[in-house]
Amino acid sequence: MKVLSRDPIDTYCDLLDRLAKLEHEQWMEWSKTLASKEKLSQDRLERWKKLWVPYDLLPIEDKRSDIKWARKVLNEIPKLCPMLENLRKMLQCHECPYYKRCLRLLDVSESQQKKETTKQ
Repeated sequence: MKVLSRDPIDTYCDLLDRLAKLEHEQWMEWSKTLASKEKLSQDRLERWKKLWVPYDLLPIEDKRSDIKWARKVLNEIPKLCPMLENLRKMLQCHECPYYKRCLRLLDVSESQQKKETTKQ
């Protein structure tokens, strides 16, 4: 498996992107193993082969699934370790210069994101 960047993570979007890349790497490893051991339909195999590329080369439509799973991971972190709640809040800061770009990437409206943040 490819080693991910060691660049610092300064924003929620950076963290989400890094986790989405990991999710994609994990899925690729799982799907390739499954494809080598199981009889899959030709249609499924062809669809999967198109997705067996580095995360950065995926179109945004295909990245959304990895992003969805990365968000699930991020939402679990405070439940597992309450001390990390402050980190999540800091990374999800509305003052972040990348905040609106993150919302577009996630296809989430700013008002919806603020509601989620205040609920937690």
